[in-house]
Amino acid sequence: MIWLFLFHPASLSGIAGTAIVLIFCIIFGVFGFILYAQYRQKKGRPVKGVTVTDNSGTSKVPEAFVGMTGRGVCLRVRHADGALRVSLSPYEYTLIIAVCFLFGPGMIGAYLAHHSTYRFNGPWLALAGIAAMTLISTWMFLRYLRIALLRMPMVEVTPEGIRLWRGRTQEAVIWRRDISGLALRASQFLENGRSYDNYTLCALLAGGGEKGLCITDIRIVIEDLKSAMERMLNLG
Repeated sequence: MIWLFLFHPASLSGIAGTAIVLIFCIIFGVFGFILYAQYRQKKGRPVKGVTVTDNSGTSKVPEAFVGMTGRGVCLRVRHADGALRVSLSPYEYTLIIAVCFLFGPGMIGAYLAHHSTYRFNGPWLALAGIAAMTLISTWMFLRYLRIALLRMPMVEVTPEGIRLWRGRTQEAVIWRRDISGLALRASQFLENGRSYDNYTLCALLAGGGEKGLCITDIRIVIEDLKSAMERMLNLG
């Protein structure tokens, strides 16, 4: 239907065209809310309909380097070269990358393939909405593709300590002598009135404080990961 609206607008009624624009507005309104919620949570601010609290009832929880607050967050755990590596599963970005490609570069490619015969006779407001949707989709596609390919966060654990990577760039190192232990911090993810447990694996620092490493809502995964890290770091 979207291709008819773009390349043969006369074949659709005004009501159908309006319905298409409304559907796209709803879709990208959802995407916008997701991005806005992630931004507000990173800043420690409450979001209407989506909030995060720890067991003490405060609105601030340790920010994990790998993973995200939510449901069904899958972590990828690998053992290689004497190290334990933890990153977010690439499948977490597959759907959003595919959708953004379809409505971003896909739309641009379709236009270029038909530009010689293209004649847009629809309302200018619909054209502006489609152009904005295409540009936003292209920006989101490039952003998430860059994260998935070049900037994917990873926690690498060796007997010497914990290294935090973002792509091929090492952002921080926590040496074994500076780690007194590991701990799980439970938090609550509230969505539409329902509560979901999230678990953050933190490194306890010898000098005080803690560093968030990984977060997921799958408890057995984070508990197994904690045990594996303790064995790698030789923590009693």
